[in-house]
Amino acid sequence: MKALKQEDLATTYLATGKKDIIVTKDNTWIMENGVDELQRFIGTGDVLGALIAALLGVQFNSEAAVVLALSYLNICAEYASNKLTFNAGLADFRHETLNQLSLLGKENKDWFRQIRGGKQ
Repeated sequence: MKALKQEDLATTYLATGKKDIIVTKDNTWIMENGVDELQRFIGTGDVLGALIAALLGVQFNSEAAVVLALSYLNICAEYASNKLTFNAGLADFRHETLNQLSLLGKENKDWFRQIRGGKQ
């Protein structure tokens, strides 16, 4: 087994699924927001990566950036799912999720209170 280097200890790991798992040297997070449709369209990882990069760019630490970016994207998807009718297609869901990325923070300043899950 390979020995961990100092830089490995500063890494933040993320695994997405029904529940999302974030692991750092000191903490493990189990996050519970999101909807199944989010995993069915291409590009969600790119969007998540861009959100994380934006937060890192304004000096959030990697753990906070991953928790907040993941939660924001998942909550946007929840809003999108709630806005659409039962017979809406996946393209409609994708479009509305992308719309929510620009709307959620403006229309709901307390969006972070909807984060489900947390440190274990």
